[in-house]
Amino acid sequence: MTSAAIDYSYRYPFASELASTPRGQRLRLATCSDGQPHFFRGHLTQPRLTADLLRGLVQIVQSRFHTPPAMLHRILLAADPVITASEDRLRFESFSACGSTYARVDLRPEALDGEFTGCGTTNVDFNAPLRAALAKVRDRDSVELTVGTQEFELRRGADSVVEKKVSLPLRWLKGFVEVQSYQARMMPTISVAGLEAVRFLRALPRGHVKGISWVVPAGRGLRLSQREDKHGVAVGGVQRLRVLEELARHARS
Repeated sequence: MTSAAIDYSYRYPFASELASTPRGQRLRLATCSDGQPHFFRGHLTQPRLTADLLRGLVQIVQSRFHTPPAMLHRILLAADPVITASEDRLRFESFSACGSTYARVDLRPEALDGEFTGCGTTNVDFNAPLRAALAKVRDRDSVELTVGTQEFELRRGADSVVEKKVSLPLRWLKGFVEVQSYQARMMPTISVAGLEAVRFLRALPRGHVKGISWVVPAGRGLRLSQREDKHGVAVGGVQRLRVLEELARHARS
């Protein structure tokens, strides 16, 4: 049985205003552009890093950790990242195909050179053409993003990929509420250098590890333990961590 899906939109109505900013007065109009309302339009300041992060997000969407293979195709039909525009950042969120893993990419002000014209959320399909476009992005490229109520556009030079809004799975909507509760209680536990994180991820078992494992400090780095440790972090399903292996090369800590 496929998961229920609904056409759901968050709405953040705002009034047009003349606001004071460090750069002077700014006129903010609640209007449409090119016939389509949009929340953000601008360029990426770190194109390659951002593209790699979004590809990692798609990898989570396409991953399954305990779902029977016969269900995979139907589940993937309702598995696409959700994009939220706030006053100063873009947030991309998704769950894995089995719903057991959550991932989030935040593009903060230093990652974007553009204008936020409103707040809102949209759910779009990151299909094969968009994934291929992300794989081609290099730091020297000029990459523009447009996020709107009905579509997401990635423009690289003369090439453009547009993804239309799709329905949000009902089970995702419930999951996002639960995630907010978990995140509010999270506390930093262990910090290591980016290089140590890469070493740890590359040393993880390649097969399926059942039960709870513990990530514990080991000198300047990390190691995996099967014994409970008060200084460590419990992880159910170590294989979930391996999706971070490609992204960890960008990490400073």
